[in-house]
Amino acid sequence: MQDKLFFRYSERRCGVTILEVWNVDRRIVDSAEDSRHTRYYATQFRIRRVDFGIILFIIAILGLESKINDKLQGIYNVALKELNEFFGIHWVRNLPRLIVVSDRRTIDDMFGRKTDRWVVGWVENNNIYVLDKDKFPAESDHVRYSDEQYAMLIKHEMSHAFSLIVAKGEIRPKWLWEGVAVYTSGQNTSYSRPTVFKSFLDCFDNDGKGVYSEAGFATQLLHDTYGKQKILDMLKMSSKLKTKDEFDSAFKSVFGFNPRYEEFNILLSSGKTP
Repeated sequence: MQDKLFFRYSERRCGVTILEVWNVDRRIVDSAEDSRHTRYYATQFRIRRVDFGIILFIIAILGLESKINDKLQGIYNVALKELNEFFGIHWVRNLPRLIVVSDRRTIDDMFGRKTDRWVVGWVENNNIYVLDKDKFPAESDHVRYSDEQYAMLIKHEMSHAFSLIVAKGEIRPKWLWEGVAVYTSGQNTSYSRPTVFKSFLDCFDNDGKGVYSEAGFATQLLHDTYGKQKILDMLKMSSKLKTKDEFDSAFKSVFGFNPRYEEFNILLSSGKTP
């Protein structure tokens, strides 16, 4: 039987975070905080923890039978297959875990600060976190996501996990980090094709206005013009590049031009993006 890698954070009540897991297929849940990997055997349980300063991460191997989680399993399987193909990785062991977070307060607790309401997904270590799809209107500044949009969100965060494997470290600049995820997840279809690039290159260490609406199209242009392998080569180098000058030099060695708006806009005018 294929492992099903889901569990769900429940809401936080009265200073106590309650984590609930249903229908454990192998009846094994390992506590990542416990070096002995304490095993809990149950088909349904709750873990109460008052001190959320040290987050209790749970590695769960679950068999979830509800229609909702069957749908998530399908999204996960398709994304895993397609991302393995794109990144040229045969990722079959220690697979990324998809964790559905139920509310903004839990997200804030996990980050240790108040988060912007646009934050609905992120990756940390081998964990993929997404806000519960049904909670988007109440817990974020996004409108309700369609099933297709939610699938792209999950694939976007999974793409980050793949990029980290390729880069073997933190990826700079931000526009490359997000651009690869937007492109490989299909999220370019959620944005209007830019008529001119004017902001994504400003996103080196920090997010900015154009990092999502432009960087995905810029990455697609690189893919369509120079091929996938050059993008992967750039990712492999990126974690070693600490400054913008270092990145610009490496980028030119891979793609043959300096990462400037003028150059990207020439590619854009060629009409290679949809």
